[in-house]
Amino acid sequence: MEALVAAGVMLRSDCGGRGRCGKCRVRLADDPHSAADPPDEREQNVIKDADLEAGWRLSCCTRVREPLRLEIPEGSLLAPEVVQKGLPSLPAQFVTSSRAAQQAPSSAYGVAVDLGTTTIAVFLCDVANRSVAGSMSVRNPQAIFGDDVISRIGAVLTAGADPARLQKMAVSAIDWAVSSVCRRLGIDRLRIGSMVVVGNSTMIHLLLGEDPSCIGVFPYAPRFTHEQARSGGDIGLAFNPAVRLRTLPLISGFLGADIVGAALAADMTARPPGTLLVDVGTNGEILLRTETGFAATS
Repeated sequence: MEALVAAGVMLRSDCGGRGRCGKCRVRLADDPHSAADPPDEREQNVIKDADLEAGWRLSCCTRVREPLRLEIPEGSLLAPEVVQKGLPSLPAQFVTSSRAAQQAPSSAYGVAVDLGTTTIAVFLCDVANRSVAGSMSVRNPQAIFGDDVISRIGAVLTAGADPARLQKMAVSAIDWAVSSVCRRLGIDRLRIGSMVVVGNSTMIHLLLGEDPSCIGVFPYAPRFTHEQARSGGDIGLAFNPAVRLRTLPLISGFLGADIVGAALAADMTARPPGTLLVDVGTNGEILLRTETGFAATS
């Protein structure tokens, strides 16, 4: 499954790559007994013996030993309609635009990405009209390395999964989602000129190919906290390598760009003291407006 995701082939993985749902079935077209490791107990519990003998496997459980050919049934492929997100309501302060903003440049679209530990949400934005044209969500394929940020850090520390491997999986999923939205709306992907990404500190590190190991050990400090700027090609984005990519700042190792983005969207600086903002996710974060500023925890 990791190899397929890296090649831009997104499969269903309802169980997060744990070998339980059976949705990622593929058939080894070559000799199934020589090209890959034998089925483990998880596959034997999901796939009938006759099907295993015929070469059917779960891609999330199958470790490849040598080059092979695959047959991928239509039902195993991730379909955009399955994961389409509803359009959000933008805060009033984001809708107001000047006349100058109405002049649509050649790259008239931007992409906003919420890179979650479990789910990646992509929003295609019409920059000139200050509106969301379409959106999509997809399961984060890094979930095969574990549910939470500690598992992802542990994969880098102990499982030999270097940051570049996890980066490629996240980038491929974002590429797939952006391309799906553009195809559905009939929009040229090269018209996307800018991209903003939020996520917890570990996800932002992995997206940029940075080792997040320092977040998992005392004093739990990220490699950087300032916003980062890259071109899409720098991290391997294919939909438009020239797209201008920016990540919002991080607060600490476990308070990331996602709570910063939420605070901006909720206009927390204008809220009265005592206002509490809660980001309910795999890695939950809480931000409180106080008399003197903000207090936050994760």
